[in-house]
Amino acid sequence: MAHLFSPLTLRGLTLPHRILVSPMCQYSSTDGLATDWHLVHLGSRAVGGASMVLTEATAVTADGRISPKDLGIWHDDHIEGLGRIVRFVHSQSSLAGIQIAHAGRKAPLATSSNVIARVRSLRARWQQEIAARGVEPARAAQLDQRFAAAFERLRAARPEVFAGTDLDPEANRQRMEALISRVEKIAASFRGSSASDDAALSPTTRLAAMLKEALASNTIGGKVDEGSRVRAAQDDVRQAQASWSRIGPVPEAVRRTLTDRFQRACRVIAEAGQPPVATPPGRGPTGGPGRTGGGGGASRSGGPSGAGRAGGSVRS
Repeated sequence: MAHLFSPLTLRGLTLPHRILVSPMCQYSSTDGLATDWHLVHLGSRAVGGASMVLTEATAVTADGRISPKDLGIWHDDHIEGLGRIVRFVHSQSSLAGIQIAHAGRKAPLATSSNVIARVRSLRARWQQEIAARGVEPARAAQLDQRFAAAFERLRAARPEVFAGTDLDPEANRQRMEALISRVEKIAASFRGSSASDDAALSPTTRLAAMLKEALASNTIGGKVDEGSRVRAAQDDVRQAQASWSRIGPVPEAVRRTLTDRFQRACRVIAEAGQPPVATPPGRGPTGGPGRTGGGGGASRSGGPSGAGRAGGSVRS
């Protein structure tokens, strides 16, 4: 204590006394940039009379930070914010210092690929644990919400790491929309289009649809039967469903809305492959008495032969 207020010489630098402010992590940066918080935090210590003020651990590379909110000096953009702090500290007759840092192999943000790989591993383990432990649905939903919230905080801290990957909610939403569009187009080919739908389409779109339908109905000069068309559509749907099951996280409200659209379109295609329902014996196409099938050779309803035909396919 006897020398606390005596000068201290460090190489060519002399401090008027020995009260210094040591580095203190503030976790208040975005992309390593110094903010008003850092100016006030360090500037106020200079105003208080400290002979030297040192910044927190300031990372020399982005992947060498202790946390995503650390100060940085790996880019020229960082110079202005730190320079503003230095100028203010000097104006208060104090000296400014910086702690240059790199967290080494223990850096939690070693590389973007490592972060993504780790999150993928954790998500897979999470899903396996929930399934293996037989957690009640209500409790599982609560845990899922907490897990999703934690992931969202991580994604918000480093959006550049997840952008465009299978862990990017916006990219996943676009993948869902693309699959829905693909399946809805197939479903529309079985539903047919109404006059109002056709009116809403541009002439170019209508022409493209007509050409597509014409090409789809022919294969090397031969006509494709309806059964083959249905089977091909159902194969497409199975592939789309497999791709859908592999899509990563999206907000729950968005997922519910898009899943409902996807399932409706899938049902239309699934129903297209089901055999038509036969008209009950004794009832005609309009619900009144008449023939069950129409056409030559069909027996009249009510007779033994008509009853036998009721379970088969019906000709129009």
